Formats: sequence, structure tokens, C-alpha cells
Amino acid sequence: MKDEHHPLQQPRAEQFDRIVRELMPKIRLLSPHLSELEVLRAAARMAEYRLDDEATLMWGGRFP
Repeated sequence: MKDEHHPLQQPRAEQFDRIVRELMPKIRLLSPHLSELEVLRAAARMAEYRLDDEATLMWGGRFP
């Protein structure tokens, strides 16, 4: 369900989840010594960086 007050939040959350799911197997391959939690944290950080970079390119700043 989309948030009526923040319509851009839901698509951004879905994009974040998609990027995390995409990155996790790649991180596991490159760093097999990491625990599942460490892989998830690394993927989440990388996803956030990617979204911030895309926002900067599109809007000249970070999404609210």
C-alpha cells in the first residue's frame, strides 16, 4: 500500500529491496567469509549509495 503523504517512498523502498536482493549473491561470491547478516548489511549500504547516486544525477540532491 502506498503512503498517501509520501508517494515516492514506496517505489524507492521497492527499488532498494530489489537492489539489495541483486547485490547479496554477488557479495557472497566476492566475500564468502562474511556472515549472512554482514552480507545483508553490506548490500544495504551499497543499495543506499546507489540510490543516493541516482537521486543526485536525476534531481541534484537526495530524496527526502
